[in-house]
Amino acid sequence: MTNNTDIKYFVVGASWGGEEDCSDVFLREGTWWCFSKDAKNRTEHNVGNSVENMKQRMMSIKAGDRLAMKKMHKFQESIVVRHLGIVKAVDFDAWRIYVNWLPTGELERIVEFSAICSIHGGYSISDPKIHEIFCI
Repeated sequence: MTNNTDIKYFVVGASWGGEEDCSDVFLREGTWWCFSKDAKNRTEHNVGNSVENMKQRMMSIKAGDRLAMKKMHKFQESIVVRHLGIVKAVDFDAWRIYVNWLPTGELERIVEFSAICSIHGGYSISDPKIHEIFCI
């Protein structure tokens, strides 16, 4: 059983490259992911949305953690929270997160929060912005 103090909160992207909306795929499959299992860095730098950087971030996600699927809004100054979910399992061989997406419909909640990369987190619910993102 997960203790509420052990739960971490992550904000994840709804689209690949900021262009291709994949939220329907994620909802239908009960998954979230941001690269194929054989993906390699396109550059030697491990910053931003590099595959290695995303793998490092993904490795900190565990069952019971919470995800908020977002899209960017207003020149990256804010996000639109679209869906919320609870992590069921993480498959590090396939680099997939299995998620119980909550049946809230599209929330379309706008929050001032800069989240350019595909994965942001390990946040605590005590952070006021995180509380605003994840409140139902």
